[in-house]
Amino acid sequence: AFRCHLEIASFDASLSYLSGYAPFPGIEFVDVEGLPTGEPTVSLRYSAYQHQVIGFDFSTTIGDYCGLRGEAAYRLPDEYEGSEYIPLPDLQYVVGFDREFGGQVSCIAQYISRHVFEWQKVESSQFFEETTTRAAGARDTSDDILELLLNEVTLKNRMISGQLEQISHSASLRVEWKFIQETLSLEAFGIMNFSTEEWMFRPRLTYDITDELTITVGGEIYRGPGDTLFGVIDELMSAGFMELKASF
Repeated sequence: AFRCHLEIASFDASLSYLSGYAPFPGIEFVDVEGLPTGEPTVSLRYSAYQHQVIGFDFSTTIGDYCGLRGEAAYRLPDEYEGSEYIPLPDLQYVVGFDREFGGQVSCIAQYISRHVFEWQKVESSQFFEETTTRAAGARDTSDDILELLLNEVTLKNRMISGQLEQISHSASLRVEWKFIQETLSLEAFGIMNFSTEEWMFRPRLTYDITDELTITVGGEIYRGPGDTLFGVIDELMSAGFMELKASF
């Protein structure tokens, strides 16, 4: 990997390149037993994959009005063709504006998008939503069930990698208000994916007990249709939290 950074008085930019393993693995189909007449037992595993990423980012200001930032990354996974667990090549980009009001309120608004190349729609076979016995009995051959399984595993990997849609559009907003001589801050962050109708909201309240000790309470709420990532994790990951942090 390498990164070239340009820094001048009113403009920062960098160009980067990475060739290595992706930080999050895919879900690979391994085997299925008990076909065609028995109850199938499906084996899956996490599998790492390598990719190449070309990135670009910049930051500047628009007069005294606000800051302007942007990032873009083109990702090319290795050996993605015909693989159910390796994502397709995509281009991700984000443009954001940030501004402070009166030294107490700060806002960051962002537009986020992703374009997936060589994309084809994958329809759910509802295999994992049915009982495996019913799914197996509804098919005549092992090849039919294997095709259903690979289709469903591919769809789940698309969901995890954010590639359910060929082009997705999202927006995020973060607002922070500091008061009581900046010892207490109220922060609210939300993101909405207009293409998949997923959204997340995270409020936080932080109090500086001392210069070295802070306490935070907040929560995270995830919502979305049942066939999206936030829709799958909403009941598991939506929760409140409390944090006590000591700095030294």
